[in-house]
Amino acid sequence: MENTKKLMESISKHASIILLCFALLSFSILIIIKAEYYYTNYAVRFDHNFAWVIGASMALVVEGVRFALMLSSAEDIRMGKKWSFVLGLSASIGLLAYEWGVCQKIGVYWSTDDAIFTNSFRLLALLGMVLELRLCLLVRGSVANGGNDTTKNETMKEQNQDENMGKQNRTKSSQENANGAKRP
Repeated sequence: MENTKKLMESISKHASIILLCFALLSFSILIIIKAEYYYTNYAVRFDHNFAWVIGASMALVVEGVRFALMLSSAEDIRMGKKWSFVLGLSASIGLLAYEWGVCQKIGVYWSTDDAIFTNSFRLLALLGMVLELRLCLLVRGSVANGGNDTTKNETMKEQNQDENMGKQNRTKSSQENANGAKRP
């Protein structure tokens, strides 16, 4: 039980990094899917190489903006900028609505009779939004604790207790040594 508690504390210390990594992964997968979709649409109008550049750039910009909004929303919460957070979150929701429509088009393009692609792409887009909200709640929680992580506070208490015990032991042993020196 104690090992499990220590493991969970260790993992929870890195929760924000884990959230960011999975958000990056979901955005990266969507970049690849969208780049291919945009390429096929732009290839009708432009030559092969230029269509790839435009398709990849479009996908990178949209997902990059979503990622930037996620980071800035978390920073707004940390800084206590409520209205900036609301504005950023509104933009994220607007981009999610846009993504929802694009995922529908990509899914139908890949398979007209099966919704597996549409649902998979929508799930990735939705997960990005969920991770953004969770990151903001995590940052808000650490700000509510005075900017300190609870596990850090507990670790500091344990270190202080250990130091106090060490001081008591040193004082006790020096007293014993002094008493031992007095004996013949």
